[in-house]
Amino acid sequence: MNYRKEILSQIYLYMSDVNNMAPFPIYDTGDMADLKKMIDTIEYDEEPVECCANCKSLHLIEEEGKTHCMKCRTTDPEIEEFKNIKDYLSQYGDIWDLKDEKDE
Repeated sequence: MNYRKEILSQIYLYMSDVNNMAPFPIYDTGDMADLKKMIDTIEYDEEPVECCANCKSLHLIEEEGKTHCMKCRTTDPEIEEFKNIKDYLSQYGDIWDLKDEKDE
């Protein structure tokens, strides 16, 4: 499970517990339903990933039509593209001391 999904799930559980203990819902039930729907649809693990070809960092920002790598401070660096984060981690996970779950 990715980190954002895990945190949002914990928040949702907390809000649900508070609503169940109170005589009336403290947190809006419509907001709760929206949060649950968002949690169920988050799947970042399969989104395409881009990294700087120079330093392999994922910290790229686009500003005024130019891409900047925030690690090596390169403007308009060559970009490597990966199908998903698992492909990136399998190739460069050792650089950042990260490993894909299947490698563990």
